[in-house]
Amino acid sequence: MAGSNERTLESWLKIIGIAIALGSFIFGGLEYLDARKMEIETRRIEAAKPFLDLQLKLYKDATQAAARISTSSDKESGKELKRFWELYWGELALIENLGVDIAMRAFGKGLNDRLSTSDMEQLSLNLAHACRESLAFSWGVDLWESHYSNLIDTNQDTLSSKEKINQGHKNEKRNNP
Repeated sequence: MAGSNERTLESWLKIIGIAIALGSFIFGGLEYLDARKMEIETRRIEAAKPFLDLQLKLYKDATQAAARISTSSDKESGKELKRFWELYWGELALIENLGVDIAMRAFGKGLNDRLSTSDMEQLSLNLAHACRESLAFSWGVDLWESHYSNLIDTNQDTLSSKEKINQGHKNEKRNNP
């Protein structure tokens, strides 16, 4: 009986040893895969950095130009008008998403139609919000986008005017005076 117990104990110890070795191998493999995923993500971020930096710069330029145009007198906004149209017809097309494209078109149409100051200010804000949403998506920062969504839910007047402005511009071709 003692020999039988020794063999059973020996068998269990072998099984436990194999299980520990197998567990260690699996854990090591998972750690390796996790490290590879982190390395790949780091490389992806490094590769995307020039695009993200350019996107941030051009969005900032576009929103600044729109804000200055919509809040200044005609004679003061000549330089900003020039910059807006440069962005509109050139650089911004490299990095903008559909939302920013629509907001730029709406602002450009507002300029062409000579809308009131308050309407142009609203279009400028719409452009800034579209840029923020695009940046939130590009940079993977959900907090910015959810903040904007909450503002829309609590301010239906702004949403309604934004919808009205964008409704007529979705399929319109770009015009430059």
